[in-house]
Amino acid sequence: RHTATGAEMAALETLAGAVSKALERIGLFGSRHARASQVRVECTAGEWIRLQVLDDGVGLPAQLAEGNGLGSLAARAEKLGGSFTVGPAGGRGTAAVWSAPAR
Repeated sequence: RHTATGAEMAALETLAGAVSKALERIGLFGSRHARASQVRVECTAGEWIRLQVLDDGVGLPAQLAEGNGLGSLAARAEKLGGSFTVGPAGGRGTAAVWSAPAR
């Protein structure tokens, strides 16, 4: 059994907030800009937390892929030691993967 310290709790809260924001942003872009009718979300956790979001929309316009909303997701992931990628899914739609160490 382990009781988390204040610093550990703060790190977990930061990570949880970043994961929540990533899921919210990616889903918003898929529904608002890609006109997706279906979105599949996969979340895995272990040493790393990994969100993979796939949609069946028309794809993400280039100006949005490089815009502030998605760029801030990359910056948050990198600040935590992780990464964020977004691009075409095989065939149709958009694939986004956000990951960070679970610490």
